[in-house]
Amino acid sequence: MKPKTVIILAGILVLLCIFAVIYRSCLSKPSPMLVFSKLDSEKINKFEIIRNDDMLVFEKLNDRWQITKPISFEASKNYINDFITSIEGISLKNVISTNKDKYPKFKVDDSSGTLINVYGSKTKSPVSFYAGKSSALNPGHIYLRLRDSKEVYVSRGPKDSILKRKAADWRNKIIIALNSDDVAEINLVYPNETVKLFKKKEKWVLNDPESPDEAKQAECDKILDKLNSLSASEIILPEEAEKIKEKTGFGKSEFQLVAKTFGGEEYKLIIGNMKESGHYYIKKEKSDIVYTINKYNISSVMKHARDFTKAPDQPDKPEKE
Repeated sequence: MKPKTVIILAGILVLLCIFAVIYRSCLSKPSPMLVFSKLDSEKINKFEIIRNDDMLVFEKLNDRWQITKPISFEASKNYINDFITSIEGISLKNVISTNKDKYPKFKVDDSSGTLINVYGSKTKSPVSFYAGKSSALNPGHIYLRLRDSKEVYVSRGPKDSILKRKAADWRNKIIIALNSDDVAEINLVYPNETVKLFKKKEKWVLNDPESPDEAKQAECDKILDKLNSLSASEIILPEEAEKIKEKTGFGKSEFQLVAKTFGGEEYKLIIGNMKESGHYYIKKEKSDIVYTINKYNISSVMKHARDFTKAPDQPDKPEKE
């Protein structure tokens, strides 16, 4: 065999070895985009946010998202949706740096960044990444690094406004949420008065379900709007509520709102005293959790019979000649 042929064959062999190494490297380390493509938002069942040694853990239990660490409470549906939507926006294409010394600058390391672990039914292990600071040159984007990768990317992702929330901020503050079309009866119960509203053929009537007299529909709609989504200003857990039970006014001269559905379900809200801040204490029947709610947020519910009575039709005034 000629020396020139040997050199050519040796060169080919070296190239094949290089290609083999590159191929094996690609097989052993999936691309970042492949990792995130497995994060089907509907299959995510747990995620962790670790920031400044504080860990928040969220788990989907019986189709409801719960905060499971450091407290146990139902999570805000809106906040959970905000986070998962931000995860869906991740796109690892633009590499900004691979220099480890610059990780603190982009806030993508243990000491400066926020570590996020996302678990799903399609992944055997969590997808872990650091969510860093916002990019000044790319509005709406953050710096991001996979935990086991050296590349720093600029991408859409969870912003600091989402990640800096404390555990208490993530709690679900919705006191009651009823579909307006399901409500058949509303009772407003005072110590000396009870107002009963009944839905009859798409109209609301006052006190007597057989009454032909309609109640003011606009006032009824205001109550239905609150029943559709009534949100609290503050949540007071049972152990704290026990300490202030004399201040709440429950069991005394409180106001009660009772909603009954066509399916026979009953929901009762009990409203106690008003604080100096202008917030009422409010709770659900058979629950030890106490909420506070701004007086302006509940004023449309605290109505009397006279507020629903239609004024008699006035005769038309004669036109002036």
